[in-house]
Amino acid sequence: MGTVLKFGAIDDLEASLVSSWKEVSRATHRFLVLLREFDLRQGWKSYGNNDCAEWLDWVHRQRRWTRAKPRAVERAKRASRGVDSRAANAPGTAFEAS
Repeated sequence: MGTVLKFGAIDDLEASLVSSWKEVSRATHRFLVLLREFDLRQGWKSYGNNDCAEWLDWVHRQRRWTRAKPRAVERAKRASRGVDSRAANAPGTAFEAS
């Protein structure tokens, strides 16, 4: 039997979208204001970067590594216990890879 989806009123959905977009816009503005100050104060120099863009790239790469490391550690733990990591990472499981 197929699943029946029930949706709320489209006007409520639109209001939620607009509200969310306002939150995103405010957060983006705050981020850009902070980034401008960081750049003007040359905060990126203390990390050995040549400019703010290079620092942003470095931060982005660091974040990807820190998010990936726990997944790799968990996969290694499961492998040592004999759990198939591909099955453990299947969609809908608690350890689904993102």
